[in-house]
Amino acid sequence: MFSYLNLCAWTSPESWKHIISPRRKGFFSNFVVIAILLNILAFLISPLQQVFLTQRTIKAPDQQHVLGSEIVDLKERALPTIPGSTDDDSISVLTRSAITSTLNSDPQARLWSRGGLSCGGPLLLSKTKEDQVARATCQPSGNALLDLDQLEDPFLAQLPAGYNTGLLTQFLPRIKSSASRSTLPVEEWPLDCGGSPGSFHAHYSGSQTPRNGTYTYWNVEACMPADLRVSPWRSTRERQDFLETLYLNLSLGLAPSSDVQGGLFKIQLNTTAGYFELPNYMNGQQPGPLIDGDPSDLCEQTCPPQFDDVYHDYTNIQRRQESVVPATEDLPTSASDHSTVLNKGPLFTIAIALFGQNSYLDSRGRNPRAYTFPDEDEDLLANPATNQRCVDQAPLPGLLRQKLGIGETPLGHCIQNSVTTTDDLQNELASFVKSLFYEPEFTPTIVKSAFEAAAFIANQNWLLNGNSSQTAGGNFRGGTQDVSRDLGADTEVLVLSKTGIIVVSALVMRRPEWAHKLDAVALLRIGWSMEHDFPLDDIHETEKSIDMITLPSGLPAGSDRGAQKPLMA
Repeated sequence: MFSYLNLCAWTSPESWKHIISPRRKGFFSNFVVIAILLNILAFLISPLQQVFLTQRTIKAPDQQHVLGSEIVDLKERALPTIPGSTDDDSISVLTRSAITSTLNSDPQARLWSRGGLSCGGPLLLSKTKEDQVARATCQPSGNALLDLDQLEDPFLAQLPAGYNTGLLTQFLPRIKSSASRSTLPVEEWPLDCGGSPGSFHAHYSGSQTPRNGTYTYWNVEACMPADLRVSPWRSTRERQDFLETLYLNLSLGLAPSSDVQGGLFKIQLNTTAGYFELPNYMNGQQPGPLIDGDPSDLCEQTCPPQFDDVYHDYTNIQRRQESVVPATEDLPTSASDHSTVLNKGPLFTIAIALFGQNSYLDSRGRNPRAYTFPDEDEDLLANPATNQRCVDQAPLPGLLRQKLGIGETPLGHCIQNSVTTTDDLQNELASFVKSLFYEPEFTPTIVKSAFEAAAFIANQNWLLNGNSSQTAGGNFRGGTQDVSRDLGADTEVLVLSKTGIIVVSALVMRRPEWAHKLDAVALLRIGWSMEHDFPLDDIHETEKSIDMITLPSGLPAGSDRGAQKPLMA
């Protein structure tokens, strides 16, 4: 028999013919029966498995990576790390440099958005129909500052936009500043602009020999009348909002007419800061909204600790807060000494960068001959290449560019080698003043957008430089948090298909219910069914007992659906 089966496998038709024949004893055994039954069972199970079960790829915990030491804790960032420390003004200097060199079309890795950017928006029209071009949206390498007004809820965060924490829930600080610009009537100009304690005030002016097509004079007055010795930043991880206001008085005259250009303007910056949930697999890999409370209160099992409990011990923080310099301390109030104020707001930082000590207007106004080039080339006018060479940059023009760079500001992004006299320099400074209120008719919000972009840069410098800008006998950087990440490993699992769920639900519904809900009555019935394991002989008043077997589920003992019977005889 075995030799025959070896030569002719039992799965062959010849073997099956012998097995069902009357002389099957020589070809029949228990092993063959088991093999046949297993194949029949597999034949039945396989299609059922295809119908009721499907495979799905899930992410299983793999390896956790932790970012620390450089991720800023917003609560600690707003606290002075050293009692009596002052600011070294590095953030204002960095902001001045950045708003001078940055173009609003440069991709910004830390510019986040909670929604996509529409590629099919309206076209931007130039003055001529032939110059019609589409907006430069949908940046392949990241969001740009020129798209701030097109992004849904744009904000600054320290990690690159789209950073995904995978299987873990983590939170990160975010900052958003929104600007507004309006023209003021004379009666709304602050009467004592810059004269109140702690306020900021700067005034610059210049004039030159009248020539056709040049500016005869220019004047700039900038002030922030609030007490700027008090930082608007609060030491908290909860949501915080504050408003800053800058007043500008801009005027200039153009020869040969006596018309005056400019006006009175109010620029306001509304800043909102707090925490948001980083993209992960649980939230659809999208950044979460701004959280009103402390993110520590939202942590669950998928949220590894982010904050140093020792560093954030209450007694530690209380001791440090009590050592902070009082807000009413006499601090310098001149424009040249505001650099010592700790944790400036973004608009205050921008005001110092544009109008403070060593700013573009200040440095050229104090020493105009240092910024002229009369001896650069004796044959300057005869050498156009030398005449057009870039020798310097002014702040803001790179952010005042319109979409796709159409219609540069009056100053332009580059200062060319054509300033041969101090009169030429005054004309250059007047062009900078005009750029602060110049708005083409087809881009009426260009100045407002430039201040919004500058605020993003100022906030970024404040966030990334940490407390290292504080000086009091040395630098100390503290108040960091952790961010953990686990992208997981792909794992195949079996899941019940929708068809299987429907079939199983239908089968379950066909079974009679013994209880509508798991209430006290159901628990008593369960206990009654286990009377042999838990004898009830200790009950003394059996006449008050209830027959739980005859009692309809979910009905009280006093119902009329059958008489009560004693639980014990």
